[in-house]
Amino acid sequence: MENYIELKNITKHYNDQRIILDDLSLSMKKGEILSVVGPSGCGKTTLLRCMAGLEGHEGIMRMNGTDLSGRTDSRGIVLMFQDSLLFPHMTVLENVTYGLKMKKIVKRERIQSAREMLAKVDMSDHEKKFPYELSGGQQQRVALARALVTKPDLLLLDEPFSNLDQSLRYELRQYVRDVLVEEEVTALFITHDKEEASFMGDRLAVMGKGRIQQVGHPEVLSIQPCNPFVARFFSEGLVLEEGFIPTQKLTLIPSGSPSKDIQMEGEVVNESLEYGKKIYHIRVPHLAQTITIPSSEEHNFTKGTSITLKYTENNIHYFDEVRKIKKGGDGENEIVAYS
Repeated sequence: MENYIELKNITKHYNDQRIILDDLSLSMKKGEILSVVGPSGCGKTTLLRCMAGLEGHEGIMRMNGTDLSGRTDSRGIVLMFQDSLLFPHMTVLENVTYGLKMKKIVKRERIQSAREMLAKVDMSDHEKKFPYELSGGQQQRVALARALVTKPDLLLLDEPFSNLDQSLRYELRQYVRDVLVEEEVTALFITHDKEEASFMGDRLAVMGKGRIQQVGHPEVLSIQPCNPFVARFFSEGLVLEEGFIPTQKLTLIPSGSPSKDIQMEGEVVNESLEYGKKIYHIRVPHLAQTITIPSSEEHNFTKGTSITLKYTENNIHYFDEVRKIKKGGDGENEIVAYS
């Protein structure tokens, strides 16, 4: 299948010459939901604003083969922000029909389309209410209905759940993903939350330093990061100079225990519970890292206990550049990666 969205060599800098986007490239398939995850300040929101035509940029953006350079109104792209940004003086129904009104759709048709979309986001019973009468989650569902009712070619979501409490975020993101899949919407979703990015996206792109560092399925990126940046930001495990060891490949044993495997000393600095299972927070002084590892039935450690992490050389996933050197060629890369 050909790419539906293509970004090539996108660069954005401001008058003070700060580079926000640095020769960024990215592609998407039609109907795909792509999550872009990265730390604050890495350029995620700027990327969305450039794609929506709100910011100028260098480089090429194509949608369905059409070059969108210099085009704004005809892009067919809708940007959904962190805040719902509903018109406070309009009812729910009026908010959802607004975009259709701007498109000169006749009143009967736009009301019918709006009501159908409100039903899909379970807001039919609230069409006569004003935004101040709705909860935060309800407002975001109305904002989603308003975005989708115009049938956009591409929907851009700028951390739409960041202002909601955790339980509501879990509920709403399931709702939003289900609607996007049902409507076969091509969508790009940005967040700084790794777990949320993994849940929302068919694929996931890790962004850092103004560039896309790596693209792939979340389970692949979690154990096969292409470079130290991806390993430290997204993956769970030990980051070595030459590669990465996933948490599930590490074994905890009491300090001083004999073993033929490679060993590294650490200390239990804290404990926590995750889904009812004890999690150890291990400080590894040699690497100046703290990692989390689930407990096992074999050993029980307490806070302040010195422990040993053991692994074998076969457990190391070597970073792309190291892998190329070791193999004397291009190496084996099962994922799309940008350096």
